[in-house]
Order: sequence, then C-alpha cells, then structure tokens
Amino acid sequence: MAEFFSQDGELDSGMIIRRVLFLLLLLGLGVYHLFFAFNGLTSSRGIDQAQIAREISRQKTFNTKFLRPLSIYQVNQHRESEELEGLASPTAFTDVFHAPLNPLLNSVALGLFEGQWAYMPDSGSSVYFLDRVIAGVSVILFLLAIFISYLLIARIFDTKIAGISCLVVLLSATMWEFAQSGLPQMLMLFLFSFGLYFVFKAIETQQEETPPFVWVALAAGFFGLLALTHWLTMWLFFGLLFFSAFYFRPKGVMSILLMTVFAIIVAAWGYRNLQVSGDVLGSGLYSLQTGLAEGDAAAIFRNYDPEQQAFSTKGLFSKLVVNSLNQLEDIYKLLGSIVVAPLFFLSLLHPFKRPEIAHFRWCILSMWLFGVMGMTLYGIPEGILDPNQIHILFAPIMAAYGLAFLTVVWNRIGLETNHPLVTQGHLVIVAVISAIPLILPMPKNLKDSISADKMQRAVWPPYYPPSIAYLNRWTSEQEVILSDMPWAVAWYADRAAVWLPKDQDQYRRLDDYVESVGRKFAGIFISPISVDGSMVTEVSRGPYAAWREVIMNGEALDMERRLLPEDFPFQDMMPLNSQLYFYSDRQRWLDGR
Repeated sequence: MAEFFSQDGELDSGMIIRRVLFLLLLLGLGVYHLFFAFNGLTSSRGIDQAQIAREISRQKTFNTKFLRPLSIYQVNQHRESEELEGLASPTAFTDVFHAPLNPLLNSVALGLFEGQWAYMPDSGSSVYFLDRVIAGVSVILFLLAIFISYLLIARIFDTKIAGISCLVVLLSATMWEFAQSGLPQMLMLFLFSFGLYFVFKAIETQQEETPPFVWVALAAGFFGLLALTHWLTMWLFFGLLFFSAFYFRPKGVMSILLMTVFAIIVAAWGYRNLQVSGDVLGSGLYSLQTGLAEGDAAAIFRNYDPEQQAFSTKGLFSKLVVNSLNQLEDIYKLLGSIVVAPLFFLSLLHPFKRPEIAHFRWCILSMWLFGVMGMTLYGIPEGILDPNQIHILFAPIMAAYGLAFLTVVWNRIGLETNHPLVTQGHLVIVAVISAIPLILPMPKNLKDSISADKMQRAVWPPYYPPSIAYLNRWTSEQEVILSDMPWAVAWYADRAAVWLPKDQDQYRRLDDYVESVGRKFAGIFISPISVDGSMVTEVSRGPYAAWREVIMNGEALDMERRLLPEDFPFQDMMPLNSQLYFYSDRQRWLDGR
C-alpha cells in the first residue's frame, strides 16, 4: 500500500488524492454492478460451479446436483472395472468435470450465509441472494487483481502507465460481465497477475546474473493454482515452460523446477479424479471433442454411451483454422474492448531500453500463443463470455505494453504546446474509448433498478428463481429431475437434475440406473431454452430433436404435461413456455403447492 500511495519512495499529496479517487471509483463500480446492474448469474458453467460450492459448504464433499449422462457413465464404468461396491448415487454424485479451486473458494463465502441457501419467495426480489454472494466474491477478486496488476506495471514502467492501464481495465464492461457471470475468470485473473509478477521478478533477477530459484518456484506455484481453477490454463503454463527453456539459467534447471512445483500442486486433484472416474482429468477429458465437434458442442456430455460415439476427424483441419481465425477476428473484444490492449503486438517491434522489459514481452507472447492453441483445440463457441475465454487474462499486461508504445509514438509527434490536455491527450482518449461500453447502459440500468418491479428482474436464458425454486417443494431430496436446464434446477431448486440424454432409449437406461440405487425420476422440467412456439423447426433439427414429442406436447414416457396451477405465485412473470411433465400417477405437485 505504501508503494501504491507514493512516488519514488516519497509520499505525494497529489498522488494520494488521485489514488483515493481511483479507489472510490473502484468501490462505486463494484456497488453498481452488484446492486443496480445485477439480475443474477448469467453463465450456465458459473451456475454449475455455484451449486457445487454450496454442496461443498453443506456436505464438505465435492458433490454436484447437476449430472451429465457422460459423467454418470464414466464414473459407474470405472466403479465396475475396479469392482467397487455399488453404483454412484445420483443424489450424492461426485463431480468429475470442474477444476476445484473456484467452487472451494466460493464455498467459504456461502458458508457465511447458510440461512440464505434456500430461495425465499417473500424476499421481495427475484434475484437469488446467493447469486449476489458469488458475484461479490468475483468483484472482490477483480479489484484485488487490479491492485496486483498496478504493482506489476508500475515496476515494469512507471506509476502513470500503471494507473491508466488499471483504469481502462476497471472501465472494461467485459470484465464486469465476467464478474457477474459466476465464471472463475476473476479468480484466474487474480492468480495470473500474481504469477506474472513473480515471472517478472525472476527475469529481473536473471538480469542481475543471479539464479532466480525462489521467484521461479513462486511463479510455478501460482500457475499450478491457476490450473486448479481452469484446466485450459495449463496451456499458459506450457508457454511459460517454453520461454524458460530458452531464457533462464542454468539451462534446463529452471524448467525442471517449474514442472516439479506445478506437478506437485495439480497431482493431488489429478489422482482424486483418477480414483473416482478413471482419468486424471475426469470428464474434462472429453472437452477436446466438444471443441472440435460438428454441431452441438455439448452433445458429448449428454451421451450416456460415449464409447459408441467415435470421434470424427472429418474436417478437423478446417475446424482448427476457423477456431483460430475467429479468435484473431475478435481479438479486440476478447481482450475486453480495451483500445490499447491489441497494441501490445506492435510493441513487440519497439526496442525497449531496459532488457527485462523487452524480454518479458516475449514471455507474454509465448504464453498467449500457447493459450490460443488451447482455445483453438477446445473452442470458445460462446464468444466473448465463453468459459474457455482466457484472452481476458492478458488484458492488463497487454494494455500496459500497448499504452507504453502509444506514449512513445505520441511523444514523437512533436506537438507545439505543453498544455496537459494535449501532452496527455492520448491517455484521455484511451480512457474514454475504453469506458464507452460501460457508461452507455448506466442511465437505463439505474432507472430500471429504481423504478422497475424487482420481481421481474431476470436474465436470459430464463434463470428465474421464483419459479424454478418451486421444484424443490414439488419433489423430495431422494428424487431426480430430468431437464434441459439442469444447472439452474440444481442451483435454484436445490434438487438433483440430469441433463436430457441423447435420446429416449438412453433415458430408459438412466431410469433403470436411478431405480437400481433406490432413487426415482420425478419428471421433466422443460425451459424456454428448448421451447418456443416459433421454433418448431429448430426443435426438430436441433440438439433435442429426439425429444420433440416431449418438448412440444408431452406425448412420451407415460408422462402428463402439468402446467402451473392457477394460483401459482408469480404466474405473470413465469418465463413463457416453461413446462413441467410429471409421471401420470403423481399428485404431489398438486398437494404440495
């Protein structure tokens, strides 16, 4: 903090005022995005990790209530091959898909609000309180990441470059959208910023002709934690490893140190996945197929028999090319729409005087290129806010290099005035352009948050807690719900939910499995993700084509379509076309309403 409020080691009143104003802006934007511009978590993957965090806090185990048919198959096949007793229970199922760190961290925060775990229909707001808790953790991590980035950039360049770089990151609408999504990107940004700080310290130490063992080990530790937050970030570590093999001395020793520390950190969770599912990456092993598959990328996880679905290499090369070109085409948006961030690539042509600054940019480039390879293989089909989007981690450091390059170019223009608005004009322009996507929606968001009915706030897909939470009352803890939106059922209804499998034959096999462990399917919850009266053709040809009869009219599986009771609370605000199908001999949904 002393470094943050000082310049050249001495306290400066003007700088203190500027830093205090920056902190006030930082806190103000945090409050705005948590209370005025927040309608709930927006990412299915983020919601999935949130419900796992609640299970960790409740059961002290890494269980999940969102069951992918592929994971069920994978875990039970492993149990049979290892001759373990019994099949895994669908109401106490161990997650084998996610990296653990983000749910573990969120579980600590959720544990502080145990009395708020259930959605309260009389709360006066449609926003689930725990959604704000999860988003609040992300906002705090985002603000801490900005602080670490400031210390790093100030060490590389100066406090002016550091301040403006962090300001444009703070004003990035994309960053705040990630903070509201429930995804682990803000935790990843925090850990990556620390990792970069120690890598730069290692480069500085190397320039002093001293082996940087401590700094390299610390960097490896944070990259190991980063991998435990999202497996795809292992590609960034590969980029660091590639750079270290050529740069650090003694040759090879630092690379071995990096790999050893990294392996020690990730090995424990890999062993756990191996014991539970038979693979060190668990169901994440199949993510490669989702990135390179044709059509519905998530279909592999809805397949209860993946061994019968061979991975097709048809069009593989063109798919890789398309994935790469899409990233390059959208690089400005993927870097948070920060105008100076793409200028990093031009800064590679600039001869920086300090060798550590020049060398560090090649390390950044190496990690980014390996990250692009990873994203090319695994895909980012959802675009800017995709769970696999890791370009955003480079936004602060690339913005700093881009701003430094722009400052050099601006100073060489030779303007015939020393007026601050002219000499520092490029900084003002950069800040304003980067802030436009954030500022434009603010008046409407503020107006809506004050005047609109708080029970009507929701996001699309229709994660509407007041209606989804009622599934908790209509079913018991020992029952399982089939759904096209199982992550939302698991989080808002707090019930075990299986993703609609590939076809109805696989459903019957799942039904046999569920009954064999003493559980039963309660019915099917169909959401507007699949149901829309104007999209009959899309349903017939889309990922749920095998479920057309159920989705459109319920004519399958001996189930009846049960619309909401007339006195169902929030009837007018129920997302259009949501449907419930319960077994025809059930009346509990009527009795328990």
